Amino acid sequence: MTYIKFVLLVIGLIIVMYSRATYTKRINTCKDKCQLAYNQKERVIAWLGYALLGAAALLAAFNI
Repeated sequence: MTYIKFVLLVIGLIIVMYSRATYTKRINTCKDKCQLAYNQKERVIAWLGYALLGAAALLAAFNI
């Protein structure tokens, strides 16, 4: 049960980094008229990663 915190932490960090990488790639490959805001797919992926990081933090805080 102890390893679940670390697994959630690693998966959450990977998902957040993936979301940021796709955003950066989209911005760098855009020539003109690109929107600087995150699109829907990037936003959902980022929030999923943040939710996993939050779950890992809660498990660590309450020592579950």
